[in-house]
Amino acid sequence: MTKQIQVKFNLPIELKKVVDKEAKKYGMTLAAFFRHILVDRIEKEEKYKLFFASERTEKMAEEAIKNYDKSIKVDNVKDFFDKL
Repeated sequence: MTKQIQVKFNLPIELKKVVDKEAKKYGMTLAAFFRHILVDRIEKEEKYKLFFASERTEKMAEEAIKNYDKSIKVDNVKDFFDKL
């Protein structure tokens, strides 16, 4: 999980009303809306790149989730492979 910090700042009341309205329009919290705006701007300036999983990796993950009920718990990986 990515480490995070909390950032607090002040907004004029009228600006906060506008931003709240925009965030709600997209079904986002105020914090999520600000993160989206910041990441979008920084990505455009190519200072912070987001990397996404390949289509193949996403399909494999979806398949693993579908078959979760078939999974088994392995306490000792070495023993598990020795018994195969």
